[in-house]
Amino acid sequence: MSGPHDPLHVTNYFIGRGLNKGPRFTPIQVQKLVYFAHGWMLGIHNRPLLESKFEAWLYGPVMPEVYHNLSYYRGNPVEAEVLAHAKDFDEDEADIVDQVFNVYGKFTGVQLSGMTGAKDGPWDRTWRKHKRQAVIPNNLIEKHFASILSKQKQPSR
Repeated sequence: MSGPHDPLHVTNYFIGRGLNKGPRFTPIQVQKLVYFAHGWMLGIHNRPLLESKFEAWLYGPVMPEVYHNLSYYRGNPVEAEVLAHAKDFDEDEADIVDQVFNVYGKFTGVQLSGMTGAKDGPWDRTWRKHKRQAVIPNNLIEKHFASILSKQKQPSR
């Protein structure tokens, strides 16, 4: 077991994959990919991928460190990785970040924001109760992603 990780290390994973394989991601896309990776890690493996917490901001869940390190790019594609404390992903973590890249990497920032801001999701519940910059509890994120997983595993009727 390797994590939890510096959120900027996970950020660099997505930036690097985008730079090497395409597409290059905007800051909002990177932010949401980091959120999905953290959420799926919690929902599937019951442990956090990241050592920091997400906050409920106006346009969805935000990891402040990621926001501040990428804000220079505004809505443009990120051109370089950022300074981060890196340690290797374990097998489960590597699987999660790879799957998030493959599944969610094709969506625009607006599409990803729509997904992370879904009604009754962790961001929505935190935002309605506390508004700006309230921490989104990991247990709320974990329950949300575990619920999505359990619905996917149920046989269709």
